[in-house]
Amino acid sequence: MQKAKGFAGVNKLYTKTFFNGGEIWIEHLDGIYEYTNLAIEKFQNDYKQLKRPSMSSLIAINHDETAFDAGLMNVIVETS
Repeated sequence: MQKAKGFAGVNKLYTKTFFNGGEIWIEHLDGIYEYTNLAIEKFQNDYKQLKRPSMSSLIAINHDETAFDAGLMNVIVETS
């Protein structure tokens, strides 16, 4: 698991882009491979930083090269 902490996707910060008068939050969960618990932890920590009343409801998730299982999907759906 220590090796996984060094993956680029774990260390990438979320980004935001402007769209149609609002924002889209772009979460980077890419390159975390089979460490779905780490991807869940990263998503939840990033979401805590972004959660505010004015937060956009639009979220894009880059999950290239990350195992996307039912557990990760449920956390994303239930959180956002």
